[in-house]
Amino acid sequence: MDFYEELSATYDRMTRFESRLEKEMAILRLWVDRYSIKSVLDVACGTGLHVIALRKLGVDATGVDLSDSMIQKARANSRANSVEARFITSSMTNLRDTIRNEFDAVLCLGNSIPHLLNKRDLIGALGSFASVLKPDGLLLLQLLNYKRILASGNRIVGIHSDGDLEFVRFYDFLDTFVRFNILEIDHSGESISHRLHSTKLYPYSSDELIEALSETTFRDVELFGSMNRNVFDSSDSTDLVISARNSHTRV
Repeated sequence: MDFYEELSATYDRMTRFESRLEKEMAILRLWVDRYSIKSVLDVACGTGLHVIALRKLGVDATGVDLSDSMIQKARANSRANSVEARFITSSMTNLRDTIRNEFDAVLCLGNSIPHLLNKRDLIGALGSFASVLKPDGLLLLQLLNYKRILASGNRIVGIHSDGDLEFVRFYDFLDTFVRFNILEIDHSGESISHRLHSTKLYPYSSDELIEALSETTFRDVELFGSMNRNVFDSSDSTDLVISARNSHTRV
């Protein structure tokens, strides 16, 4: 959580929040229309990009995130975009403790799943997602295709400048995990200053996620190479997108 607490002030500049909003609306519309989605819980919602996009599409969207600073930014972004949305500070593994509603879909996008560092926590999160989904509700996961990343050995994720701020994103490849780093360089002062933000991730493969889903209440698992529903190629696709349906019926 500290990683995102530290990043919250400049996160939107790094991720190009304003310029991405229209594009994300178009992508999410594909899923909303295909599955007739009326209500969504966006887990690990960050500063609210997808919740705001969904609200602009007419979907009743709620966002949750473990970082209170990110939630505060999400509320500010919602107001700035003239959107009313509910944002809650919550862990993805304990959603039922703070949320009583059931949703047509649960989204966990933006490479959030790799923050779950072991199978126990992954299974716990999947069970938590199921607990707030309607029967036959849609689960949509989006993360990077780590099989491709590990095979390439390319440590540089991206370099992006916004005004006097520059962001260099890169990996350290560890034995089991990946360390994700963001070097934030500030050119605004008389001398250049910088901050380094780092967090550990587990590089889940498609097989590991399919196996975990099979041990929970999810079925009808499908893999895609992007949120545009392109075919998934484990050696070439940049993203791994997984959809599944909830077979759990609450009594």
